[in-house]
Amino acid sequence: MFTKKNMLYISFFFAFIGILAVIDTLYFGREESFNLTRQIPWGMHIAGYVFFVAISTGLCLIASIGHVFHLKEFEQMSKHLILLSIITLFAAFFVIGIELEYPTRLIIYAIISPNLQSPMWWMGTLYSLYTVLLVAEFYFLQQKKFKLAGILGLIGVAADIIAHANLGALFSVARPFWSGAFLPPYFIVLAIQSGAAVMVIFLTLIQTHNKLQLTSSIRAGRRLLAIAIGVMFLFQASRMMSSAIMSAPDVYNGAMTMLAGPLKWHFWIGEVFLGMLLPLGLLSKSSDENNLAVYASCSAIFGMFFMRFNHVIAGQMVPVRDYYKLELVDNFLQYTPSFSEIATIVGGLGFTFIAYYYAEKYFKMEREIS
Repeated sequence: MFTKKNMLYISFFFAFIGILAVIDTLYFGREESFNLTRQIPWGMHIAGYVFFVAISTGLCLIASIGHVFHLKEFEQMSKHLILLSIITLFAAFFVIGIELEYPTRLIIYAIISPNLQSPMWWMGTLYSLYTVLLVAEFYFLQQKKFKLAGILGLIGVAADIIAHANLGALFSVARPFWSGAFLPPYFIVLAIQSGAAVMVIFLTLIQTHNKLQLTSSIRAGRRLLAIAIGVMFLFQASRMMSSAIMSAPDVYNGAMTMLAGPLKWHFWIGEVFLGMLLPLGLLSKSSDENNLAVYASCSAIFGMFFMRFNHVIAGQMVPVRDYYKLELVDNFLQYTPSFSEIATIVGGLGFTFIAYYYAEKYFKMEREIS
């Protein structure tokens, strides 16, 4: 049965797997624990980081739409969504911290030796600002100072959008496949899709476990998720078509890793079917009386992780020396995530639910609607 208690037990198991990943990384070191190479230096951790950040961004945007523009369906649960946004952001920090192995060095040198021309420095700075704004916004919502929370919400949305767009810039300077004008809006749509999917799941759990009447909010989340998936489908279709037909050779070969290369099953099954087609089919049959929207949201979240994974890995699988051959290269680089890499993402998921479960109790939000 889809209950908070069952989800909590599963989450503790996931968190235990994540702890094993931390121990493995600390004991054996990054080079032994991760299946990364000089040719493919970014793996599943980067995909997981972007995945959790996208969820946090989407939840923040949806919550801000609620209490800034006073849309009742979102406004009544804005505090829950902001709390969840904070937690998923810290899950992202956990994942990227394991990837960096010594994240304290990044923090220290970002302060004492900043590089203002580096997108990575700006990413750290902007997400630090975003974290402070989220925590402050949640504090003022908790104190029922809604005007101040609304002001911080507007500032937070601006910082959030800039930070997420900067994330695209960080990718674009590394590989041609990751560059393009479509990336900033693509990242924002993906964030809204991620936030809407997580919102539907958690609000359904809250309604079932806490006996709150959240039908209108869940219904709005379903509609928002369906719209975001539809827009994402158009984005992906136009992106793949332009990359495969009219684009430069470097982008063409990157796209072909997904359309016909080693990532084709990840793309067609994970990204297209699980991420878009199946959720849209389930949402079309969903209603207030069934849990099809929850299953659609779970499927969409799986699909969105494949989107992040494909995006990160496809940009690196074509050898750099073959980037300018206008043909499908036959020597794609190979990458398979290690146990430690997979376990870190699983641990992040477990941490997210456990942290939300106990934070909701600590802040006495179980029976509360804003």
